[in-house]
Amino acid sequence: MANDLRKLVDDESVLLVEKDGKLIGFSVAIPDYNQVFKKIPGGKLFPFGWWYLLRGKTYISRIRIMILGVLPEWRGLGIDWCLYTRIADYTRRNNFEYGEACYVMENNIPMNKIMKTLGHIL
Repeated sequence: MANDLRKLVDDESVLLVEKDGKLIGFSVAIPDYNQVFKKIPGGKLFPFGWWYLLRGKTYISRIRIMILGVLPEWRGLGIDWCLYTRIADYTRRNNFEYGEACYVMENNIPMNKIMKTLGHIL
């Protein structure tokens, strides 16, 4: 699955946080290709669906934060804030209208607090 996603993801939208060579946090944000997929007639690549897929980036106006995580012992230190800030910068630089954090549970208080503080709609 990671190899398939690599074709759709910019290097800038995958962020890794390391401390002393150990991965302690990461995030993956991808352009929302659902906007392209729904334009493909019948969801089939042939005979003309491939054309929509190739031109797809012109239709995409938002990104999806697919996953974001920080190891428990490193939480509460602002690493997640840094990741969200970098994603917001990426969103602005690439002229996306907005980003969406997928599957944030309402009982995930720390993450919801961060998004609310950053001015995002919950």
